Amino acid sequence: MYCDDNEDRFPTYNGWGGGGGRRQATPYTGGNAFSYGGQEWETNRPLNAYVQAVEVFHCPADHGSPLAAVPNSSWEGWGNSYLMQWTDATGFRVLGITGSLGKYVPACPPRRLSEIAQAPSNKILMADWPWQGNHDVNDPHGVWHNPPGKRIMVTLFGDFHVQFFKFPDNFSTMGMIPADPTYLFW
Repeated sequence: MYCDDNEDRFPTYNGWGGGGGRRQATPYTGGNAFSYGGQEWETNRPLNAYVQAVEVFHCPADHGSPLAAVPNSSWEGWGNSYLMQWTDATGFRVLGITGSLGKYVPACPPRRLSEIAQAPSNKILMADWPWQGNHDVNDPHGVWHNPPGKRIMVTLFGDFHVQFFKFPDNFSTMGMIPADPTYLFW
């Protein structure tokens, strides 16, 4: 719905978790958490206009992020338990879809939904916060629905199906490999 109302484009916002959810009264401030979106007001989170109940962005299994060692959860630290590939970057073979307003990283436009149409059933849009390959799935913060050591995350794809997706065992070594729509995911 968001793309339908916004010239076929995904949202643009500040901070990794700033797409939807709630502002945190006392956001986690360790590491580079300032850019994670916890301090963004609800009115500045573009998906909130489509989802009035911000609790939708809270996963009950949220144990936080191994990268930032959030005290309790990503929801409590940044107001969102789910992570989109923010900005136009490619990381871990996943092409970014959302744009940046330029507050923490250079401004960039979001992708168009029509770009995702080239291979929507394997295009990752969003997943549990610790889905990316630089999160240690053996760290208790990275164990949500997945057993320790397994990167099995609730994942939303470009055709809007959701599944428990098992990322490849070598996912953490994929780093900055460019996204490829013909691969298992992109």
